[in-house]
Amino acid sequence: SQNVNLGTFTKGAARKYLQYNRKIGPVKLSQQGVVRVACPNEEVSDMYNLTCSRQPEGALEVELKPTEIEVSQANYKEDVSKTVWLDMYGSSSVKTKLEELEVARWLNPGTSMLRVSILTYNADADILAGTDINFMFPASGHIYKELTHRTVCLKAYSSWYFWVFDALFYGQITFLFLNELKEVVHSLKAVKGLRDGAGVTSHVTDFLGEYVSFWNLVDWISIILAYTILGLWIQQVTNEKKLQADLISYNDRYEACGTSGGSDCGSIFKPLHDDLETVGLSIRKG
Repeated sequence: SQNVNLGTFTKGAARKYLQYNRKIGPVKLSQQGVVRVACPNEEVSDMYNLTCSRQPEGALEVELKPTEIEVSQANYKEDVSKTVWLDMYGSSSVKTKLEELEVARWLNPGTSMLRVSILTYNADADILAGTDINFMFPASGHIYKELTHRTVCLKAYSSWYFWVFDALFYGQITFLFLNELKEVVHSLKAVKGLRDGAGVTSHVTDFLGEYVSFWNLVDWISIILAYTILGLWIQQVTNEKKLQADLISYNDRYEACGTSGGSDCGSIFKPLHDDLETVGLSIRKG
């Protein structure tokens, strides 16, 4: 904060104070609103000037305390018009921004969920982590709190032996696939030789009787699942490379924005938060 005496620390050093988990960009404050509905007893609610509400459609219901997995996988309906970035750059300090939000009643009865989000990077593990501190406000008045994480390894193939293991596995799957194709061709030739000139239906029936077996079925299920996983993995690695490129790009833009005295520099990191939410893996409590 600009109002804090940093002593011998420069602002740049203060922002990089964490040694192992480097904070990336500013802190993000966001919230999910409610949907106003008619009260079950409007005669009394109107007398006391009370309103009734419910969660947005598809959002997490919090009548009872939700579990960590429910919160991390919930459909968070962020009200982007109320998103705030607690940025060191800009005309006001973080402390001043928080005071302004309090005066403006940024958090009010129309808020059903508050989320404080930060990004950190650990160089030893090459892990980019998104940490969300979630506060949920049910109609019961009790405030539920839950901490959730989402992480991604930016360089999936950091060593040559990762390539070797994947190559061996998919080499075996490809060998199995080629053997199955060879069996299919052999069975087709055998059926054609047995009933040359027969109808299509007869050939299909004979082929199924000749080729289909329990272990062939197991082989094809293994092949299909393995190549499906390969496709998803290629997509994941591609997204991770894009995330790394964006991380480097956004950091440079953020520094340039702050140096030039720009306003709302923190919003530069919004796409990075969104991408991590899509690409990252949820971390479960032990």
